[in-house]
Amino acid sequence: MSTDGSILFRWEDNTGNGTAKANDKVILVAYVPALKTAFFIIGAAMRKDSHAVLETTNMRGEIAETWIGFLSNDEEDAADSAYCGRVDL
Repeated sequence: MSTDGSILFRWEDNTGNGTAKANDKVILVAYVPALKTAFFIIGAAMRKDSHAVLETTNMRGEIAETWIGFLSNDEEDAADSAYCGRVDL
């Protein structure tokens, strides 16, 4: 997490495993149960980048559940999402 309450996601670049490609788009998701509010972004980074930030404006002090997924660059194929855990914003 960054100091402004945004969520920093990090992952290992597994390009070449199965159909994983370096230019796959990352999908970042956070859900704040207390406010019933979701934040997401598609394409904030690519698989090869190994990190990206999800902006969670005005959510400091809240708790979020987080997920990550990947989408092929042509948006024809998607990987299963993975639960990343609970974070304090």
